[in-house]
Amino acid sequence: MLRKAFLILAAATVFAAIVVDVARRWMAAGRLEKIHAGMGEWEYRLTHQKTPDPDELSPFRRKLLPIIAHPTFVTMDNLALAESTGRDLRILGGMDSVTLYGAKGLTPAIVADLSRIHTITFLGIDGSDITDDELNLLWRGLSELQSAEMEKIAIGDEGLRDVAHARKLKTLDISHTRIADRAVNYMRGLPHLDSLDLYDTQVTEQSAEALASLPALTEVLFPNSEAGRRLREKLKSLNPAIGEPPTSAP
Repeated sequence: MLRKAFLILAAATVFAAIVVDVARRWMAAGRLEKIHAGMGEWEYRLTHQKTPDPDELSPFRRKLLPIIAHPTFVTMDNLALAESTGRDLRILGGMDSVTLYGAKGLTPAIVADLSRIHTITFLGIDGSDITDDELNLLWRGLSELQSAEMEKIAIGDEGLRDVAHARKLKTLDISHTRIADRAVNYMRGLPHLDSLDLYDTQVTEQSAEALASLPALTEVLFPNSEAGRRLREKLKSLNPAIGEPPTSAP
């Protein structure tokens, strides 16, 4: 029995070595664009810019270091997140895009680790279970953030209290949320905000002046309500340059 177990272990080790070697060869030949690691939880788009500290990674990820080197795009959609998820991402570091669409199990610790990855320029958390306070932690930490997709999350106005810290933000989707006029007022400190999705929110015509004051804003997807219609008309009278995106609301 012991001999059989040893043979199985040896065979598994050899197979793993072959897989890693083949992946490395494909990477060198430009044939490997994505690799799934960590039991299918991670998706990496690969470049060769930075290597994490091997001592802080699991043996499995350590073997993959010659291949993954520097992930730039990480998706963890529709997953039940482990407490170590944020730490693992922070250790790997360097990614500019992270999506957590539908992810469950976001904790203050995971969000705190995400907020320290200052290279993130795109964040997608549609349908996740993030809270107002956790979202404000991201606004304060992600200084390079340029695009955020946050539809169908259970946030209110206070979830955007610190959004002005993300001064490089250009596009923001907060559709299908409970946000209202106070949240829009928090956006006054965003000099580069160009596109804003307010579909299916509680924003009213009271936000017209705040939106008109945003210097870079060119398009708004308005709430699908009577208040949204009045907002559209009032904003058009204040700043005719602000229009709607070419596609209709979802």
